[in-house]
Amino acid sequence: MSAKAEKRRKKTEARKHAPQPKRGAATTANTQPRAKHEPKNPIRRMDGLTWLITRTPPRLSALEVMAGRRYGELCSEAARVELPGKVTMEGGGAFGSRDFIGAMEAIQRLAKADAHLVEPFARSYGEALLELMVAVCHHGRTVRDVAGGEKVLTAMLEERLRIGLGRLTYLASGRDLEAAE
Repeated sequence: MSAKAEKRRKKTEARKHAPQPKRGAATTANTQPRAKHEPKNPIRRMDGLTWLITRTPPRLSALEVMAGRRYGELCSEAARVELPGKVTMEGGGAFGSRDFIGAMEAIQRLAKADAHLVEPFARSYGEALLELMVAVCHHGRTVRDVAGGEKVLTAMLEERLRIGLGRLTYLASGRDLEAAE
């Protein structure tokens, strides 16, 4: 066998034995520029919202995904709040800083969105909905991960997530902002 043919055979063998993602796995190939030592298309993990929209047919609408991304950003902004260690009596100090005021406004907006999500439901269902929204929208977990891989529970949680994202979409549209206050 020639050296070229041997090299081609080894490449083919390596490709056959390379780990392949499971069907429906929450992974995707990376298409960004790479260094020479990195593999050509490394597999990257998708976040929960991306995974749901890439299914065939898509399980979420574009508006629901946008609402979920906004909710995740709001959670991130609210999580960055750190109480200042020193406050001066002259009205300055850390409590007067723009970062702190912006973070407090983010916390208020998050509380308003959370109240709007939980309002029409029983307490236990509303709390479970908030936990699911934070896990998928903020932490990027997939619904399948949250459900522990159980198919029936995954389907139920997907529906619950769609309900929550639908309520956030409705809140963001401005039709219902006065009622939420």
